[in-house]
Amino acid sequence: MTLKTIIEQFPPLSVDELVTGINNFPQYNIAMKKEFLAKLIKHHPLLYVDWGEGSSYYRARYMGNDASPIDHVSKILCPPKEIRSYGRIDSDENEILYTASSKNTALNELKNYNNSFNYYTIATFRIYNSIKVLPIGELSHTQVTGRGMLLGNQSQSINKLINACNPDEVTRLLITDKFLSDSLMSDNYNITSYVANCIFEKNSDIYVIAYPSKQYPGGINFAIKKQSDMGSLRHKCS
Repeated sequence: MTLKTIIEQFPPLSVDELVTGINNFPQYNIAMKKEFLAKLIKHHPLLYVDWGEGSSYYRARYMGNDASPIDHVSKILCPPKEIRSYGRIDSDENEILYTASSKNTALNELKNYNNSFNYYTIATFRIYNSIKVLPIGELSHTQVTGRGMLLGNQSQSINKLINACNPDEVTRLLITDKFLSDSLMSDNYNITSYVANCIFEKNSDIYVIAYPSKQYPGGINFAIKKQSDMGSLRHKCS
């Protein structure tokens, strides 16, 4: 029995429809943009990583001149809905805990971080059960650089998936992957949260999206759905 390629399992949009949609996207109104993004995600493979026990992620909080230690973990988690401001991923449908791949990434993601003398709290979240992480744009990143954003040098499986496909057909897949990644990284949070919501709705097993930090090159951010099983994470503050 011949196994299907990733293109045969998840056929992308036709070249004409894909190119027309991407070229006209800036001129679309918000409803048309969401319609096009939803169609892309419907046809696109969501390749997630089972991230196992022992990995650590970080979340920072600005304390100003207050050197008092945080006395309850709720003060480093998501703020109450009535006072929180929306970020890149969260929406009315999804309350999100933002974490980062390193302490430096977490600090630089703070809007008021300026490397001056102030107090900051950093919480360390450690995984003790396997969780499913979707690294957005991993296919296109691997094709360009030879290594994945999240998988790093362990990206042979993605290279095999790409190389098994017809070059002309796989180009449509990679263009879609890059466009979705760019859409998630845009400055329009109405669009970015919609992309994330479509991903979470398409595959309910995924509750973490990994994406590049815009504030700290080389860093990775992780958006974790709060309503998911947070028992997979343990935390401490320092």
